Amino acid sequence: MKLTVLLLFIFLNTLYTQQYNLTGSVNDLNTNEGLSFANIRIDGTFRGTSANSEGRFELKLTQDKYIIIISYIGYISDTVEVILDINRDLAIQLTPVGVDLPEITVFPGENPALQIIRKAIERKHKRKEALSDYSFEAYTKTIVKTTEDISQNESNFSLTELDTGALKITALFENESKGYYKSPDYYKDIILARKQSENMPAAANMLSGGRVLIDFYNEEVDVFDNPLIAPLADDALDYYYYILSDTLAIDQSNVFKLNFEPINSSDPGLRGEMFIMDKTFDLIKIDVGITDAANPMGLFDELQIVQQFTRLKENIFLPVDYRFYAEGNFLGIAKFGFELNSIFNNYTINTGLSDDLFGYAIVTVKPDADKKDSLYWNSIQSIPNTFEEAKAYSRIDSVEAIPVSFWDKFSFFSPEIRLSENLNLSSLMGLYSFNNVEGHIAKYRIRLPRLFDSRLYLDAKASYGFSDKKFKKEFSSRYYFGEYRTNSIGIKAYDKVNSLFEESDNYGDFFSILLSLLTKDDFRDYYYTRGGGIDFSSEVLPFLELEAGYDYMEDALAVNNSNFSILKPKEHYRSNRSILPASTSTFRAGFTLDFRNYIEDGLWRRRTSEGRNYAILSGGIALSNDWVASSDYNHEIYNLSLKGRIKTYRSTNLRYEIKGIFGDGPVPYQHMYALPGNLENLGMQFSFRTLDVGEVFGDKVVTVGLQYDFYDEFFRTLNIPLIRDLGLTCGFHANAAWVDVSKESASILPVNYTIYKTPFFEAGFNIGQRDFPISMEFTWKLNNFGGSNFAWGVNIFRM
Repeated sequence: MKLTVLLLFIFLNTLYTQQYNLTGSVNDLNTNEGLSFANIRIDGTFRGTSANSEGRFELKLTQDKYIIIISYIGYISDTVEVILDINRDLAIQLTPVGVDLPEITVFPGENPALQIIRKAIERKHKRKEALSDYSFEAYTKTIVKTTEDISQNESNFSLTELDTGALKITALFENESKGYYKSPDYYKDIILARKQSENMPAAANMLSGGRVLIDFYNEEVDVFDNPLIAPLADDALDYYYYILSDTLAIDQSNVFKLNFEPINSSDPGLRGEMFIMDKTFDLIKIDVGITDAANPMGLFDELQIVQQFTRLKENIFLPVDYRFYAEGNFLGIAKFGFELNSIFNNYTINTGLSDDLFGYAIVTVKPDADKKDSLYWNSIQSIPNTFEEAKAYSRIDSVEAIPVSFWDKFSFFSPEIRLSENLNLSSLMGLYSFNNVEGHIAKYRIRLPRLFDSRLYLDAKASYGFSDKKFKKEFSSRYYFGEYRTNSIGIKAYDKVNSLFEESDNYGDFFSILLSLLTKDDFRDYYYTRGGGIDFSSEVLPFLELEAGYDYMEDALAVNNSNFSILKPKEHYRSNRSILPASTSTFRAGFTLDFRNYIEDGLWRRRTSEGRNYAILSGGIALSNDWVASSDYNHEIYNLSLKGRIKTYRSTNLRYEIKGIFGDGPVPYQHMYALPGNLENLGMQFSFRTLDVGEVFGDKVVTVGLQYDFYDEFFRTLNIPLIRDLGLTCGFHANAAWVDVSKESASILPVNYTIYKTPFFEAGFNIGQRDFPISMEFTWKLNNFGGSNFAWGVNIFRM
């Protein structure tokens, strides 16, 4: 009897909570065209959705009677009563509505749009005062378009091979999230479920609804980390020109349609249209793009942002959807498209959200987010697939299922071939290298990444130098543990050739190989080293990481063994600088303080600056003395660094790097710190442009690097018509260094050295064009003259 009652209870409960689909289409009564992104709300609740681009919508509801309100600006809203006990489909036709002009607020005298904006700005402040916190549910669908199909199994991923051909959907992402906001600027997203087409990794599915939502009620809005004046900013009337272009209606209320754009066409900003309610002056819809001056590198041919708002509790308007659409062409070689649609519903407002809810994790992916089955996805509120999207899902998954051979994955330019998710091998480009010590080098690499649920990483390298006739080998492994892999242990063993002062050498092997083969001007020096080590790291607090480790190494001299060059066979390489042969045992310990927010993407914690000021402090010690183990030269090295960014006027910002290194005892030459220098006519961020690579070194060093990026703000502020329209960018950089070598270290140095007991200063500027990722730099020594007192070069790494 009890079992029968229990089964009956379970059956009735399942019947009562069963969900039904309420689908439908929203069309224009006269033309029968679908009304894209029409607003659908459930009367008396904070639930609803938006139609897709074809006017189709879908609601997931339990059995009950509902009153559905369908609205669209410029049309008479329709109200439908639905008794939902089976799946139902509605055909809604909305009637265009005229405007009863006498009921419209009239502002005599000046441009009426200006008075409307002033009232809307006043309303913005009242809204902020009334809104302390809210939460919502969101569904986000992201579509990527290229001309060629893409696959996560290909080793050489690119948007497209050519910039010709029509764009087609080549990747899709969907996720369900819960979002939270608390005044003044705390927010958090929790991704509850996510899925994507088979050709995309789950880690790429991070654009949840709240994370991409732009708050047009703020003073600035960020578009690609570029802060733009918002159309309802307090000083918006000084920046934008507004015009009242039409008067419409919605829900028996009149609506002002205003067009706007920057007063000066050369200013970066938004342009488009906004819809503001009469009487209350609430923003209910915005449809904008960006000006040419705000278009990063001229990347986008088309960009559109659309957001709609609806009235909720206490006459507070909040977003009900968000749409972002862009098409572009990267440097004329790769066409692409990107489309994002989010819907927001189930709001709770002013419930007193706890501060404990917010923290350093601004986005968290639930551990089971990637494990939701089709029954789950059929039960959540979503946006119906268009015909094109449904067709693309089937095509993409079919393409991904086609077997891919080794030669399909082969690429000449990629250094590795990705045979599978857990196996990478050297490609043809990765089989060869050259330097004047080893000569021509045959090398091979095997990487086993992401083993055991992306916790174990293995890397093995082997090479042979045909001039020094020596085999070299390296092996390293690292195991990550913890829910977000915030703790790790690593081991390494090696017998290889090292480049001198590689810590401050920011140039890749490509430059070194190319200069050697063509000009015999290798800017690096080399030495042999063998040894091994073990290290541990742990994020003990959300903002604090500690690490410790032990290393043993034996360093030996290396000499020139090859004189090969393609263009200069008869000339000779300069002599390879001698190091101090030594055996060193080192205990290392360090810390990093990083207060930036992070994203918990399901596997890892990833720090993000997101347009904010930040500072990262790190430091450590390296003990090579009898307390640790026997070393040929007992010494200690302490280091401390601070780097960060300060946002200043609009898009401008100041970036800084400060370092301090202090050695106690005789420090071998190869373990000293060298000021980061540059190659001739090339430049790097935070490097000493007037110094060569490895030119100045020491065991007691303090450096300060400043980089102030004006972008195009400086030339626009000058307001010289011809110049401000060129899109010129500029920046300022300055470096200072104090360098010394202790008596103990000087006594064992095998080479001559330069010190700066009086701090060395250099400063300069760069100039570029916002549509190109390069700039010309000009730098002068301010003291300690000698050698190159002036340097100019191309910096291809400017932000």
